[in-house]
Amino acid sequence: MQEAGASAAVQPLAFRFFNPAQAAAVEAVTDQIIPADDQPGAKAAGVVHYIDLILTSIRKDLVPAYTAGIPHLDALAHEIGGKTFAELRFADQTKVLEKLEHDEMPIIKGVSGRAFFELMRGQTLGGFYGDPEHNRSSVGWKVLGFVG
Repeated sequence: MQEAGASAAVQPLAFRFFNPAQAAAVEAVTDQIIPADDQPGAKAAGVVHYIDLILTSIRKDLVPAYTAGIPHLDALAHEIGGKTFAELRFADQTKVLEKLEHDEMPIIKGVSGRAFFELMRGQTLGGFYGDPEHNRSSVGWKVLGFVG
């Protein structure tokens, strides 16, 4: 039995689609897109969990883009810094994303590096600023000053 006033340990959320390496890469991308400053960023909002959830529910059509895109992202990271994207320093991650943003090379049919970057950017913004039920503690709306 838990003592009065003691809080239960927060259990980490399990991923439904991403394996640990994929989750680390996507979380690092979301942190690049909406980094924390004096306000929480995408990492604090748990945007990676939002993306993970929609890939197993309403956006299963995007699974091939992520399945091919994450290894492509890591390949670019290895070219620039000799490590996976998640292992790179923030500044080197920025260089990788700048390269990805201008990459017109097809990763899979219909998805270039640029399209994959835009996909992740859009989903990061949607997960952070969208309906508060999709992020931790309504972080995005609090950052906007909207109490709801």
